Amino acid sequence: MTIVEAQSGRKRPSIQLERSGSGPAEVMLIHGIGSRGSDFSRLISCFGSNRSTVAPDLRGHGESEASLPVTVEGFAADLIPLIDEEGPVVLAGFSFGSWVAMEIWRKRPEGVSALVLVDPPLVYGPLFEWASRGEPLLGARRSKEEALARISAIYYSADLDEAVELMRENPLTRDLDGADLLANARSLMAADRATLLASLELTGRPADQGRPPGSSLQPVVMFGDRSPMTGPDAAAAFAAGIGGRVVSYSGGHVAHLEAPEAVAEEIERLLPGED
Repeated sequence: MTIVEAQSGRKRPSIQLERSGSGPAEVMLIHGIGSRGSDFSRLISCFGSNRSTVAPDLRGHGESEASLPVTVEGFAADLIPLIDEEGPVVLAGFSFGSWVAMEIWRKRPEGVSALVLVDPPLVYGPLFEWASRGEPLLGARRSKEEALARISAIYYSADLDEAVELMRENPLTRDLDGADLLANARSLMAADRATLLASLELTGRPADQGRPPGSSLQPVVMFGDRSPMTGPDAAAAFAAGIGGRVVSYSGGHVAHLEAPEAVAEEIERLLPGED
């Protein structure tokens, strides 16, 4: 594992990297809120043995240094020196990491050979519908404020067992088995609390993100057929807006744990053939 620090006029946080393979990275994997680079171990094991991958911990996540304020641009800027050094790479963003990947593509189109956006947060209706339901015996619906509190309760939790139980009922994570719930919760506990809460305000797609001028690549937008945050219509509209194409996988929101083979297969299609 390697620590890198962006060199600029303003000191940036040290970023922890999970590496696999040798030589410059062919693939960069960007996790979502409350996750970390080591969470991609199952996905990385699905790649060919000669593939070289890098999976950073975003600032304030895993073992990377925390630094406020938190912005999508800031998360991306922390990783651009790595793109400059090792790119071009196939860049894959997961959930909120999709927005970070989009920003990197916008700022360094020449450093991105292909772009995969895995279950980006495009719709919130199903999640709010779940969060608004009252207790089964009482029947009354929760207020908007109560629903928001229920959705974000995981990110406020500082107790591992409590986080597991909250994930067990949340539509984003409830399809995970016990071991994956525990791994997810441990990654959440490793993140800086201020970073997590600030990041929640950034989950909607940034308004100014779009195709960078002159880029010819065709992004891939993947969505889970049981995910409450993307869906076929939203994925298709989003892909059309950025000149991309849509690929579905069988699973929910946490694709790197629920459908690693499907994601790895799509990434492999975008890489040059192995010797």
